[in-house]
Amino acid sequence: YVHTNYPVLTLDLTGSVSGLRRGDLAFLRPEISLDWKFRIPPTGMSKIHINAGTVIGKVPYPLLHLHEGNGTYVLDKTAFSCMEFFEFASDTWATLFWNHCFNGFFLGKIPLLSRLNLREEFTLKATWGSLRNENNPDVPTGGPKMLFAPGMRPMGGVPYVEVGAGISNIFKLIRVDCFWRLTHRQWQQGGQTVRARQLFAVNVGLEFRF
Repeated sequence: YVHTNYPVLTLDLTGSVSGLRRGDLAFLRPEISLDWKFRIPPTGMSKIHINAGTVIGKVPYPLLHLHEGNGTYVLDKTAFSCMEFFEFASDTWATLFWNHCFNGFFLGKIPLLSRLNLREEFTLKATWGSLRNENNPDVPTGGPKMLFAPGMRPMGGVPYVEVGAGISNIFKLIRVDCFWRLTHRQWQQGGQTVRARQLFAVNVGLEFRF
């Protein structure tokens, strides 16, 4: 599709059959995604992306759902700006990305500033995930043989949430967003309290709109 005012539903199925080659795994990974772009007059336009899925079978962590982290200053609309790369792994998950562009609803009413045609942006990013014992290498018995990468852990069933506010259409193509991490700010690990490395992030990107 090129453009539509209706929600776009996508179904994906990934899998493998054991026995074809030595070391092959048997698993299924069904996923469903929803993308919807709609206007909310007179306050602008919203874009929503929802993804959910599960992994059926026992697999090492590269075949799990690795929640989309972003450890850079570059804006990635499909990743979590305050989440580290490979921070969370799940075999059942649901993710929501919501961005609303106010299209100058506020800044356009300020004298002189209105001539810049700046656009206000609001973003909500949230994800939930769980991990069964059979796919958790931290479980003493029954877990997969491949250990997690350093710093990786299950989400623990508590949703991860971050919000962002920004300005786009700077010089007609630059966008700057600030993000705040609302959950998973600290957790217990090995009897000690560990704090997240990044609670606040600034991302810069290029955005072309016609």
